[in-house]
Amino acid sequence: MNMSEQLRESLSALMDDEANELEVERLLREVTASDDLRQTWVRYLAARDVLQGQNLEHSGVDLSQ
Repeated sequence: MNMSEQLRESLSALMDDEANELEVERLLREVTASDDLRQTWVRYLAARDVLQGQNLEHSGVDLSQ
């Protein structure tokens, strides 16, 4: 598993409230330095909102990536 896959796994764990303190600290550092990771985080949040029945009509988030 490469670093970007590990970071996506950590983001997923954070979304599921399963990330440990070290993962959270690493994600906070990485997300400030990586546009790609920030965009992934936004898509994960948007997907969660859709699954919870929230309307994303005006959010501008592209979930297709």
